[in-house]
Amino acid sequence: MSSSTAFFAKSFEALTGFSPMAWQIRLYERMVGGDIPETLSLPTGLGKTSVIYIWLIALCWQAQNGKITLPRRMAYVVDRRTVVDQATTIVEGIRRKLEKDAALMLAEGLRRMSPAGAQPLLGVSTLRGELADNAEWRADAARPAITIGTIDMTGSKLIFGGYGDGANRRAMHAGLLGIDTLLVYDEAHLSPAFSAILRSIRDEQCDEQQKEIAAPITLNRRLRVMEMTATAHAASGDVFALDASDETEAIVQTRVSARKSMRLHTQPRNKREAISLIAKRAVEYKDDATKILIYITSPDDADRVAKAIKKELRSKDDARVRLLTGQIRGHERDELAQRKLMRRFLDSDAAPDESVYLVCTSAGEVGIDIDADHMVCDVSSLDSMIQRLGRVNRRGKPRDAAVDVVIAENEKGASEATANLLQRWATESSTGVIDGSPKNIEALVAALTDEERENAFSQTPELRIATAIAFDHLSMTGLAQSAERKLVPQYLRGIQEHEPETAIAWRHEARRFNEATLIRDVERWFRARPIRAEDRLTLPTRKAKTALGSN
Repeated sequence: MSSSTAFFAKSFEALTGFSPMAWQIRLYERMVGGDIPETLSLPTGLGKTSVIYIWLIALCWQAQNGKITLPRRMAYVVDRRTVVDQATTIVEGIRRKLEKDAALMLAEGLRRMSPAGAQPLLGVSTLRGELADNAEWRADAARPAITIGTIDMTGSKLIFGGYGDGANRRAMHAGLLGIDTLLVYDEAHLSPAFSAILRSIRDEQCDEQQKEIAAPITLNRRLRVMEMTATAHAASGDVFALDASDETEAIVQTRVSARKSMRLHTQPRNKREAISLIAKRAVEYKDDATKILIYITSPDDADRVAKAIKKELRSKDDARVRLLTGQIRGHERDELAQRKLMRRFLDSDAAPDESVYLVCTSAGEVGIDIDADHMVCDVSSLDSMIQRLGRVNRRGKPRDAAVDVVIAENEKGASEATANLLQRWATESSTGVIDGSPKNIEALVAALTDEERENAFSQTPELRIATAIAFDHLSMTGLAQSAERKLVPQYLRGIQEHEPETAIAWRHEARRFNEATLIRDVERWFRARPIRAEDRLTLPTRKAKTALGSN
């Protein structure tokens, strides 16, 4: 073992409490040599988030040995608010360890990259909607820093359109994120539009380098991007994945071979019957003292299933059944993470005294580190189904996780194509049960034709391609750039048709206002106490009208 690898193994264990897996060592050895793969493609449950530790340790080794080729900032981007907060907790834990043990080997490397006496040695910031930016990532361009953020908050800053930024800060923020930064994009298959804008930035920087401009962006200081995915279909370019030797490692073998038995239920004639059967199958576990995860595509149907289970359990409170959808207030989402029920799903070893249920839409599919004993779900696109499977028996425990997939006769689009594939795979199995282990699902997907993949995976939205001229307009600080800045959401999300939405906010102080209250006083109040994400619920306008009793 080289001195560099020994340094990594010791530092990794000091930060995490675990010895590194073989793939983590291989990735470190590439990164410490300045070689950053474009894509990290690994099955769920194998700790892709550890790329944060790997980059930091590699950077500190380079600093101690006098040759820094890695970016000194990391921007970790994931398109789920809950996962942003989980990743922030990981990074804050790293900093606490550094502060607690000043003699930790990493601290010396960080000190060499920071101005004398600078504290903290590692800047940590979270960029998500309406959460105050502590400015640590931008206070000192020399200090290593990690930002954790959503596509909207991080991406808008990267292309000179930072949400909530003034004109005098946009260029600085774009510069700090676009230069000397490794942007790690988790679950990259979810937003191909964001992947496209990252490629445009990379290509534009390479073009400028080739032109030998007055102040060229050197190869090591330009934006570097690593996309991460558990969906092999989304992997492209220079892909880092498991190799044959990795799969002989005990922990990897355990997780990629995790037992998950998928049984299909095709009796429902329509969605209504499918929803009823999902609730019925879930309730059958009520006396087993297990954790049951339920996935439903529609938020309305998810609410119906949760209510049906509560009724069957005769449970009036949320102690046994909780709902996680994109149509709940930020306050309830934040509160959910602190609930006893949710902590049981977050802890693989937690054994409940009675069966508990978490009913989710796609808001609970990606990134969030939950682990259920069994799962019941409707059918969705194939990439969505792969993500769902990654949330049951996630650690590969010696148990057979039952996965019940309910398929209605009137499935459409990618869901219909996926249903056809599942039925074919079930028919090809001697038992009629599909082996849902990560290893087997990867093999099944790899055997599909390009047309079958195209039909079964989520459809890519129309992309708005950024050109050099577009970047020029976005970077302007005058009025001429205002029209281009309105297109920032399309650059980040693609050109999509959305059902009209309405945001509803409720606050106790609203009852203090009456017809005699001056408008300017109301405006002053909400400038001082603005409406935040935790106060707001965004619904399709048709549902908002119903909720408010409007015609």
